[in-house]
Amino acid sequence: MDEMRRLPHAYSLLGGLVLILASTGVWAGPGRPVIRFRCAPPMGRRCRAPAANVLGGKAGSTGPHIRSIPPWIPAQLPRSAAGGFHPAYSAHPEMPPTNPTILTVTQARSATPLSASFAPGESTAEGRHVVEWTLPIVPLAAYALSPLIDHRFTNDSHGIWTRRYQFDLEHAVMLTELGGALWFGGKTRIGRTFWRAADASIFTAVTTTAMKYAFSRSRPYQSGDPHLWFRGNCCQSFPSGEVSFQASFVTPFIAEYHHRYPWVWALELLPAYDAMARMKTRGHWQTDVLAAWAIGTAWGIYAHYEPKPLVLSFMPDGVLIGLRVHF
Repeated sequence: MDEMRRLPHAYSLLGGLVLILASTGVWAGPGRPVIRFRCAPPMGRRCRAPAANVLGGKAGSTGPHIRSIPPWIPAQLPRSAAGGFHPAYSAHPEMPPTNPTILTVTQARSATPLSASFAPGESTAEGRHVVEWTLPIVPLAAYALSPLIDHRFTNDSHGIWTRRYQFDLEHAVMLTELGGALWFGGKTRIGRTFWRAADASIFTAVTTTAMKYAFSRSRPYQSGDPHLWFRGNCCQSFPSGEVSFQASFVTPFIAEYHHRYPWVWALELLPAYDAMARMKTRGHWQTDVLAAWAIGTAWGIYAHYEPKPLVLSFMPDGVLIGLRVHF
């Protein structure tokens, strides 16, 4: 019952952090054609740059049909055997040297972001495999590691570890996630990332709730023995729902932006803080929070690879566009 209580406080600093992340994106010009590249660096990143012209004005044209190239792409472009352009480095001056190949030319609307990370949705099977491996392995690993690392912390519910602050953080993340998704919509890079975070949070909540009832582990404040599993409805220690929620929220942002903005890894401080706080207040064992972190991360990776966020697919067009367009 302790986890069911919620205090309606907002953590404005966290919301500001994510909004700063949103405002630092690079946006393509209105209605200009965009060259899509498949880049060589890790995880198949996709680069995009405005093209000056396309013969025939037809979206989806291939490389050889491009008549002129933006000034920041090298003028001397070697051709492949098939005639396609192969720039020696990426189109955007701030991107690290790559070896991209022009794939297609598509029409970009205003507020369509330049993507410097690997394109979400291109490897749904890879994201699904992460979940398929994580969910069965996590309980086994927790059971095996429990005798080695699980112990009860000295109860500390003072200062930053008080339960109130944990609830504040959880509500702040919920508000940020929902507010960001509705504000930015599903047609921008940051908006799609918010919606993918919402998907990951829902999938994670369903998974952790099912596991809590299935494994019914005793909490540290209920018993000093970490080996009490399958105790019935009284006990729901494994895994931590709050830590998994924080991990599921930050993972899509890290997966989307870590190449261009390495500081986004600092978002991992959210599940790290929550994990420590839950152990200090004797709400969870060490293996509970580690398993929860892994589950939330796995679903976050899966959501990142989705072709289209699941929740967004059920929303009306107004939500797809985003509230900021209406205001």
